[in-house]
Amino acid sequence: MPNYLSIVPNSPEARSVDERLDDLGLTVDLLHRAARTGLIARSKRTRFAPRNAPGTDLYSHTVEELRLQTEPLGWTIDQSGGQERTISPDGQFAIVVSTGDGPVGKPGTPRTAHPKGQKTRQAIVSNQLWLQESITGLVVDAATTVPATTGPATVWIFLVKVEEAELVMELSLPDHFDKDGRPDGFADRILLPAIPLSVQPGSDADQPPSFDVPVERR
Repeated sequence: MPNYLSIVPNSPEARSVDERLDDLGLTVDLLHRAARTGLIARSKRTRFAPRNAPGTDLYSHTVEELRLQTEPLGWTIDQSGGQERTISPDGQFAIVVSTGDGPVGKPGTPRTAHPKGQKTRQAIVSNQLWLQESITGLVVDAATTVPATTGPATVWIFLVKVEEAELVMELSLPDHFDKDGRPDGFADRILLPAIPLSVQPGSDADQPPSFDVPVERR
């Protein structure tokens, strides 16, 4: 069971990124490998590709590599409801990959880049319920009456965002969403080191890549 001590407000215990990821059975290197694979795939698109192709490549290759890295560790795949989740070996939590908006990987309040659907809203309500039941004295107001989803107790979001000179990212536990269903509040945020951008073989320097592309709501 993951140790969520780090999400308690004003906790006196300072814990490193490596220690917090270790609670979840993950490492910075594993998450960087996943994101870097998506970044490389994205860079190989030319101006002849559809405009959303670089963003789709970044998302899909990041998800695929995350699963390739975690499958030997006992993680499994869940695609029910149209949302791509990677489930922890004990089945207690899941990870979804999403584009981010705002201060991803930095102090502040990021959001997902695009509105989300019922599946994401249900997952956040499940997170809220888990927090209320598991952490003494912590009360999280429900954002809406959307019923909780069945499955893992919590759902974490691996937020990734391409900026001018780097790929920024974080692994975060959402506990609130806005009117569009976009997660905009987090009980825990594990801010990961950024990956510097560089021109990769096959990239088109005249066509700056676009990552934040609309997708079907999940």
